[in-house]
Amino acid sequence: MTTRIDTYAATAAGSVRGSVKSADANSKTGGTDAPVSNVARIDSAKFTPDAMQLQQFESDIAKTPVSDNQRVAELRKAIGNGSYKVDTKAVASKLARMEWDISSK
Repeated sequence: MTTRIDTYAATAAGSVRGSVKSADANSKTGGTDAPVSNVARIDSAKFTPDAMQLQQFESDIAKTPVSDNQRVAELRKAIGNGSYKVDTKAVASKLARMEWDISSK
């Protein structure tokens, strides 16, 4: 069974808080408008160690730059002056591996 918590209106939460305050005040003054047992409980959530680790990974990834500017500059310079050599065997091997991985799924 699931409960959608996004359907509760903010005014309902305010009225619950208001009734809790009045119940508290009544219990102190001896009033009987609302019993103390009707006080709303606060929900809580606990995250699993895996969820906390995933959150840490996401934080670390967000801090990592998308590209290494120094490496990009080095490659541009090598391409520009003609000294960059493509390792065709490595490219072919990685393409074949990628095709294998895609076709085996």
